[in-house]
Amino acid sequence: MLCYIMILSLFTHDQSIDYSKKLSKTFQNRLKTCKMVAQEAKNQAIDPVLAVSIAFNESKFTQDAIAFDGKGFGPMQATPRLWCENKKLENCDLIKAGVTALRTYLEIHDGDEFQAVKAYAGKGEKAHKYARRILRIKAKTINLLKEIQDEDLIIIEN
Repeated sequence: MLCYIMILSLFTHDQSIDYSKKLSKTFQNRLKTCKMVAQEAKNQAIDPVLAVSIAFNESKFTQDAIAFDGKGFGPMQATPRLWCENKKLENCDLIKAGVTALRTYLEIHDGDEFQAVKAYAGKGEKAHKYARRILRIKAKTINLLKEIQDEDLIIIEN
């Protein structure tokens, strides 16, 4: 349910028909990527909503995303030289790398999500704003999940 909510919320960011068509074409890929991020977060015993919120913000769940500066890669914009086992982009599990970075920062900051996400982003005022944005995304997602649990929901699958 988490990933469906996150991806469907993308449609509200831009009401243009062209944008919606582009998203619908990549829906299954984005859904798969989101689920992979959530599963890796569970595997590493961290909050999947937090990890998914970062992936949502960083790439909108685009598997092969590349940062503008060319240093971050994948859905969570992991830096291979810091977080990949071989320190290279080749053969790097970028989802695992991104979640490992987040887990490491959570450990360093004793579970303080704000400080961990701020460290994930870097330093300075931009990192502070980034952390606030990620935690807002997380809070909105949790609220939506709670609202949905309160409703009778019928899902029709083909």
